[in-house]
This record gives sequence, C-alpha cells and structure tokens, in this order.
Amino acid sequence: MSTKNHPHIIENVEDWPISQFYSNRPRVIELLNDYTLDKFSTMSSAEIESALASTIYQEKIRVKTNPWKVDPANEYQYWKKLESQIKQNSNEDNKAEQNLIILKKIINRYSEEIAGNFMPKTFLFARKILTSFFKRIYNRGREKGSWRLWGTKAILTDKIKCYGEIEKLRALYQKGTVVIVPNHYSNLDSILMGYVIDSKIGIPAFSYGAGLNLYDVELVAYFINRLGAYKLDRRKKNPVYLATLKTFSAVSLLEGVNSIFYPGGTRSRSGEFEKQIKYGLFGTMVEAQRNLCQRGSDRKIFVVPMTVGYHFTLEAKSLIQQHLAREGKEKFIKDSRDKDGGGSLFNFLKKMWSKDSEVLFNFGAPMDVFGNEVDAEGRSFDKRQRELNVADYFKLQGELTKDEQREYKYTSILGSKILQSFKTEHIILGSHVLAFVAFEMFTLENRNLDIYSLLRLPSSELKISYETFILVVGDIMKVIRDQEKAELLICEESFTLGVEAFIERSLHYLGGYHKKKTLKISKGIVQTEDSKLLYYYHNRLVGYDLASAVKTTLAEAAVAV
Repeated sequence: MSTKNHPHIIENVEDWPISQFYSNRPRVIELLNDYTLDKFSTMSSAEIESALASTIYQEKIRVKTNPWKVDPANEYQYWKKLESQIKQNSNEDNKAEQNLIILKKIINRYSEEIAGNFMPKTFLFARKILTSFFKRIYNRGREKGSWRLWGTKAILTDKIKCYGEIEKLRALYQKGTVVIVPNHYSNLDSILMGYVIDSKIGIPAFSYGAGLNLYDVELVAYFINRLGAYKLDRRKKNPVYLATLKTFSAVSLLEGVNSIFYPGGTRSRSGEFEKQIKYGLFGTMVEAQRNLCQRGSDRKIFVVPMTVGYHFTLEAKSLIQQHLAREGKEKFIKDSRDKDGGGSLFNFLKKMWSKDSEVLFNFGAPMDVFGNEVDAEGRSFDKRQRELNVADYFKLQGELTKDEQREYKYTSILGSKILQSFKTEHIILGSHVLAFVAFEMFTLENRNLDIYSLLRLPSSELKISYETFILVVGDIMKVIRDQEKAELLICEESFTLGVEAFIERSLHYLGGYHKKKTLKISKGIVQTEDSKLLYYYHNRLVGYDLASAVKTTLAEAAVAV
C-alpha cells in the first residue's frame, strides 16, 4: 500500500498530452470528421441513405419523447429539415453527392458536441479546490484534541490509499498511451480518480466520458467542459452518432491522449462489480493499436484495470432501487415512504464531518490490448514468458490488415481479463463483510421468501443473535484470508484484527453516510434499519462463494447446540 504522493512526471500542465491535443480544438474536430467519414467510405449509396434515414428517424423520436435542458434549441426542426432534404435528393441525379453532404453535416454536429476541451488554468484552479474539498471531507473535524474546520494534507494522504503496481504504471506512461479501466459505483468516481491520478500518482490528466445530462447544471458543465471530458449521450443509438463517438475515442488514443474507460458503461446499480463488458468504446483500444502498427509506430496502448473501494456510496439508495425495479419488475413494490433522508450532497458532507472515512484504489497488473502481461519497459509476454510483437496480431499472411471480426475477438479476450482482474484485485472491506454475513443470515432465517418478499419485511422482523454473528464473521474472515493466500482477492488491513475488534471497526464504517443504519448491534441483537441498503453493500462480495461458507458455519453451529 502507498499513502505517499509521487512527484509529477511532467510538471508543466501545458506539456501534458491532453493539453497538447486540445490546444487546437478545430484540428481535433477536423480529424474527427475525416476519420468518421472514412468509416462510411466502404458503404454503398443505398447503405448511406439508409443510415441517414435511421439516424434522423431516431433523433426525431428522441427529441420528442426524451428532451433534456442541455439539448440545442429548435432541434426537432433541424432534423425535420434534413429529412426533407433527403426526400428531395431522392429524385436528383446527384443524390449520392447530396446525401454525402448531409452525412458530413451530421458528423460535424456530433463532433462538435462530443469533443471536450482542456484549459490548463482551469485545471490548476480545480486542483486547488479539490485538495481543499477532500481535505475537508476526509477530516473528522477533531485532531489531537483541537477542533479544525479543514483537515491537513497529511490526513488526506492517509485517507486516500493506493495499492498495486504504481511504479510500473508511472514507467509505462512514458512509453505509450495508458488506459485505466475501473469499476464504477458512484458519480464521484471520475472526480476522485482524476484527483488521485494527478495528486498522488503524479501522472498527467486523463480523458474520460461524461454523460451529457451532467451538463444541465451550469457550474458542473463549466468545469467538466474544460477538464478533458468528452460528452456521452446515452439516448443516441443511431449509426452516425455511434460511429462518431467511437472514432473520437480511437483518434484521441491514436494522438496519445491517456483515457479512463468504464467497461460496464455506467454505475453498478446492484452494488456488484461488473460482470460483463459493454464493448462499444472498449473496442476502440484494439482499433487504435492497429492504426499505430499500420503507421509503423512502436508506441503501445497499455491497459490498467483498477478497483475502487468505498465503505459507503453517495447514491446507494437510488441505485439499489433502480436495480430492484429493473430486475424484479412487478415483484418489486416501491414504498413511497422508503426514502433516504441523507440523500443530498450537503448531508453527505455532514456525515463525512462526523465520521472518518477512507477510499481505496488498487491499480492492477498492466496489460496490452490483447490481455498479455507487460513489463515496466512495455514489452508484452505470453503465459510462457515469451516476448511478443503486437503487430503480429494484425497480420494476415505477413501483411498488416484490418479485420473487424478478429479485432472483436481480441476485445472479448481483453474484456475477460479485465473482469477477472476486478475479482482477484478487488480489496475486500470489513464493512462489506458485515453486510454480506448479516444479509445471508437474514436470508437463511427466511428461506421461504424470495428476495423481494424478504426486502418488504419490516426491519423489526430481521434480527439475528450477535453471538452467532460473531461466530460466522470469524469463519468468513478465515475463508477470505485463505482466498487471499490463493491470490483470489486482496484483504484490507483490518483482517489482521481479532473478530470483535474487526466487527467494531467495520460497523463504524458501514453505510456511515445514510440516515438509517445499515446495520446496528444492541443488547446482543444484530438488526438493520434498511434491508435494501444492506443488500446493496452485501452485493460487493457476491461471486466469491462465501454464501455456502455462511450456510456451512450456521449448520455446524446448529448441530453443536
């Protein structure tokens, strides 16, 4: 584990790759337009006309059924006008040329929307603001007997903990383009990651995708639009938009801009780490590496999986509600009284004032875009430790060629490696162990109920013995430590404590932000005030075969009695 701050690899912000990339934004737009248009060059006139018709049809529906404040004015009229132009073109001899003009116009509209910007002065200002912000929220308000409004940088350094292959990551940054691939739990992830990468790891800022809906808030839009984020509009599924978005990702990587990709595409609603990859933008890493090889460049794209661990999540309540509603459909009955009174950012900060907290980042083993291990020099190796030439992956009969089906296969292999890394390099938190054990015990106490019926039970009916709880937690700690020895996961430091000290510390952290207590222990009884929140934090440990261990321990305890 590292709590120290590393010196910056490139001190001058204006020399950073992302700053250089956006120093001439019109050139970025021109590149994006040209590369995207080239993707349509192999299409016939009829196929282009069909793509245009599909795009305009979908956009008209989007504007009418799901408008956002951030959308351009008179957007429906814009698409209606293009639709009329295409109809007029259908009777013209130069129909193909006229449709190509419309295609260029749409691509440019999307390029201007997607491409972000990076302002060094804004970044330096944001760095100061974030340091003050995080110093505050990661400070309990009391240190060494005296009250403080702001924390110290030493406290902040200690509370944001970084694990993993940090020195290798820093070395690889200077040898190629780095893509960090993290799991995704909260809207605060990007802010925290950006801060950690800059202030603790000492690496220049990364590009990342930000949902267009975030730009509805003017203050948020002001900063995001100047800090290297590119815009994502998940409402738009039409072929021209998707082609432009993927091209932006590939072009930025090709130009040496380091990036953050969320492989799951969005925040985990259930609380589990990602179980599948959304391959849209994810596949652009392989495409960019092939383009680099075709250029004769020896630069490589390095993929670094990263896991982030929180004891509590700002949006946990709404996320688990969304998950249950989506998965349960008619089985899930939402209670209008079921609200988390601590749902605002203000209350989040207030809770951070009264409770100390921490966040853990683990930088996994770097790999190339095919999932192969790489060393600090950027060389790729197979399972037998034989050095590999990445250009060979794109060759057919000795020639570098483009093969989308082959590249999709490579992307699938990389995705599998990333998901495996999320599981084995996930740092297990004690707070989540308590949530897992308690919820599994509640489930076994109510075997006749499905999950939705269980979650509808009054909190007063969900009780377990603290004596039995201690027994099960102790056994699960042993199971988890054994899995760590087998390199199946990583334990946080609290696993070295005795079981009761472990429970006391973990209970202090568990769900500390929420108004209702996720778990409480009183008079020898373990209870929850919010079973849905308990379920959310329980889900962090799904996938490690711990449920069977809980069941076994309880069965053995029953026999002993």
